Amino acid sequence: MQIPVPNLSWLRTFEASARHLNFTSAGQEIGMTQAAVSQQIKALESKLGCDLFVRNHRALSLTDMGRAYLPAVQKALNDLALSTNGLFGPGFDDLVTVRAPVSTALLCLAPRLHAFRSEYPKTRVRLVSSFWNNDLSGERVDVEIRLGHGNWEGVQAEKLSGETLVPIIQKGTAQQFRNPDAFLTIPLIHIIGFDDNWTQYFHEVGHHGQTGSFGVSVDTSAAAIDLVASGEGCAIVLERFARSAMEQGRNIELGTGNVRSSQSHFLVTPHKDLNESQLAKDFKNWIRLEMASS
Repeated sequence: MQIPVPNLSWLRTFEASARHLNFTSAGQEIGMTQAAVSQQIKALESKLGCDLFVRNHRALSLTDMGRAYLPAVQKALNDLALSTNGLFGPGFDDLVTVRAPVSTALLCLAPRLHAFRSEYPKTRVRLVSSFWNNDLSGERVDVEIRLGHGNWEGVQAEKLSGETLVPIIQKGTAQQFRNPDAFLTIPLIHIIGFDDNWTQYFHEVGHHGQTGSFGVSVDTSAAAIDLVASGEGCAIVLERFARSAMEQGRNIELGTGNVRSSQSHFLVTPHKDLNESQLAKDFKNWIRLEMASS
């Protein structure tokens, strides 16, 4: 019959005791009394059905089973520590978690986080992304950025900036797109959630009721930009996204014409969470300036 994994606290006590070969010293390291350490070791030995230590009058040593068990316990505790630090960092007091739409995270935030880190070098940032504004996954975040109309229920929405839509084309093809009419004859890439952007564009340039030729449909502006860069057609995206992608060296350029987007970026705060941390306030102040300047 398989023995269940022992209590993690017992294993930590065993590991410290095995290194020090002294219950008093082990207790001092992990914040326990000598008696509590001895009690946990006895509980672990009872669980495993064998002795781990030889208890002499003035000395403590490992049994053969104790020596055999120690490397596996140390590896497990070390792996757990590495995973915890890797995912959450060595501490939690200096961490700010920011959630934003995928394309905003990839094209607007990630390339500029070095500026925030330069201004706030002691603050660590965990950037998580969402595909949809209601894709909240139950995870607690300190700062949330959404793209939309600002009419979400149960939250306070602060507009960060207005947005402009621009057509994007593969780099080096500008000669073919000097006139907006060219977009009527080439496969158009549509972005789910922004399906009416091409319709709005054609309306603004005088082609009322035109929708163009349907090409590929994707779920993020970042994916649309990659498709355009590889020559799969043209897309219409936020100018903010397009210019950031061009700064990063993507193989795209702006086409002819632009239109005002009906959607904007917002800082969103649930009404129940208006008492925010100083880290959140610092990041919000920084992103307000970044979005306004770019």
